[in-house]
Amino acid sequence: MIHAQESLFYIGSYTKDKTKGGIWSAKMNTDTGAFSVADMATPAPNPTYITISPEDDFVFAAEENTQGTVASFQRSPDGKLSLISRQSSSGSGPCHVEVDRTGKTLFVANYTSGTIASYAIQPDGVLSEPLETFDLRKLFGISDPAIQSHAHGNYIDSANHTLYSCDLGTDSVGVFQFNAEQRKLTPLASHGKLNTKSGPRHLAFHPSGKWLYVNQEMSLAISIFERHPDGGIDTPLQVISTIPEGTETKGVSTAEILCHPSGKWIYLSNRGHDSITVFAVGNDGKLSWVENVPSLVKFPRGMMFNPSGKWLLVAGQKDNRITSFRVDPSTGKIQ
Repeated sequence: MIHAQESLFYIGSYTKDKTKGGIWSAKMNTDTGAFSVADMATPAPNPTYITISPEDDFVFAAEENTQGTVASFQRSPDGKLSLISRQSSSGSGPCHVEVDRTGKTLFVANYTSGTIASYAIQPDGVLSEPLETFDLRKLFGISDPAIQSHAHGNYIDSANHTLYSCDLGTDSVGVFQFNAEQRKLTPLASHGKLNTKSGPRHLAFHPSGKWLYVNQEMSLAISIFERHPDGGIDTPLQVISTIPEGTETKGVSTAEILCHPSGKWIYLSNRGHDSITVFAVGNDGKLSWVENVPSLVKFPRGMMFNPSGKWLLVAGQKDNRITSFRVDPSTGKIQ
């Protein structure tokens, strides 16, 4: 979505007053990193996480309500959105959406109910009723009633063959083989297991497809997994802290994790500490510390790169601000 030196992007939001607010849009000057004034693209209730179809024609949102919903929207040339369809999220507290590489299947993660679901995306952007729903607690064989599943993010690999689902409550990363033609998910026995109270939240793929980087919301760390030929994962290659040694950890949690398009660096946001940590990626996939810098926003929850990887955009949940950082192409440091 680049036009001349401008890049249009969308912003999800919480809308305490559900009659106001929704999905916003803005443009960034790709030379300077400056933003235009944000404009309301469409009203929507709590559209926290959003994603765009591969052809840029549709936008999908997880609407984070007790009785959760997912919605599809049509994009117009000026960036405005119009509602196409809305479906139950097949659970409660939906918090993340992902589209497969063909643009024909949508996945949603429900935090409160600990379930994930899939939907067919019709050529006109209409969402089907849920095709499949998985209870992650049952999938991982959790028998302890005190352990509550909290599905937090679904991620499809670049080959469109494997879906990974981070579960903050069971400290696991589920792995599903995906048949795109049949739109069918098949759970694999080999899944990632993290330490108790790690809280896996999101993950990032290395462009090579060899490694996964999972940020641990509760234990303030990143776990690095090597992918097996079938997409399965098991024991982390490395676990590395996301904040400087000696930092007060009360009220601090990780939020977003991204791999730079070059594959050279990993970026992670620390809420409460309000910082961004940068790591270098070694030839073996392991990480080494580069820097930790202030995020310049309060409670940095969401981040994204512009398509070239020149700019890192960071959104603050508690001050409703977005800032842009220029990425040094030699060191990965941000400024």
